[in-house]
Amino acid sequence: MTWEWITGFYEGEGTVSLTTSGKRGKAKYVSIRIGQKEKAILDKIHDFLLNDSAIKSSIWEGAVHNKFYNKDYPFCVLTINSPNSLAFIDKILPLMQHERKIKQILNKIALSSLATEFFSARR
Repeated sequence: MTWEWITGFYEGEGTVSLTTSGKRGKAKYVSIRIGQKEKAILDKIHDFLLNDSAIKSSIWEGAVHNKFYNKDYPFCVLTINSPNSLAFIDKILPLMQHERKIKQILNKIALSSLATEFFSARR
């Protein structure tokens, strides 16, 4: 497993979002999520992140319902929350190739409570 592989996997399967916490939900933090049917792949990513860069993540296991087939399918999500999400972004951002995904990440960071810290560290 390499950072290049994880970056490509994130660009294909990952999302970035803002989560709120604190009093009245004013603090906004960046979360990274990677969804996948195969938990074993997420387990390998989880272990790599922890061993290579001490980036903590968690894996949720559940199911999604396909309305067309009226059937549930297993689905897992690896989640990386702040401050670990910023460490993850630091690793993948220089390797990313999809402009839309890069813009999504930068827009979410700009809206987060950590925007000043993130952007001032990169000047």
